Amino acid sequence: MLYIAGAACLMGEEMNARIAAVKKQCGIRRADRYTAMMVAASLEAVADSGCGTLPEETGVIVAGFLGPHNTTGAFLNELLDYPEDQVLSTAFSHSVFNAAASYVAMALGLQGPEYSMTGIDDIFYEGFASADSMFRTGYCRRMLCVTAFDKGLLTATLEHIGFPMPEEYAMACLLSADPEENRHGRVEFSEEPPDPHQPVDPLAVAEKIRSMNQQDEIVLRKGFVQCQK
Repeated sequence: MLYIAGAACLMGEEMNARIAAVKKQCGIRRADRYTAMMVAASLEAVADSGCGTLPEETGVIVAGFLGPHNTTGAFLNELLDYPEDQVLSTAFSHSVFNAAASYVAMALGLQGPEYSMTGIDDIFYEGFASADSMFRTGYCRRMLCVTAFDKGLLTATLEHIGFPMPEEYAMACLLSADPEENRHGRVEFSEEPPDPHQPVDPLAVAEKIRSMNQQDEIVLRKGFVQCQK
């Protein structure tokens, strides 16, 4: 069984303010926006759980729709104008796919398993299902699942060709295999195939989780993530 120990969802001006505060608080001023969004949501979820300091064996799963696409694009653009030995090392280090997960682990002092995943399928479902697999196999007992969506040239292009994009957001859930850490209820997974006529809204899922209590249960059904305008 998968239990939700803490949850957070940041958007709009609240998220921007938290990013600025977290960069200063955690000493990560040079981190890119995507990374800072992940760290901010993670700290909020841990605070919501009331756990204080997490056990260091807690794992981290970062699930992003496109990964650090803005930083990756900026680094590739630099390569068009400068030789490889003259591009900014900071831009390169933050374009690495697992950079955000490493920052989250560093900010919270975690040394458990660390993974990153991306894709246009239901990344929220996949992150939770991966954590559930970790628990079932005894690989770890607690996992911080974080996802974020930041806009840029790539998302603007997708919108232009008719693929709706949501607003920017960052959300995190502290998941646990231990029922005594249950704060926002249980998670079950549906085996039914995805319904193409009912695209998943990750923000609606996040808000539902935040409003749940210990007696509640949410059933996650894999489906295509699309923002409805």
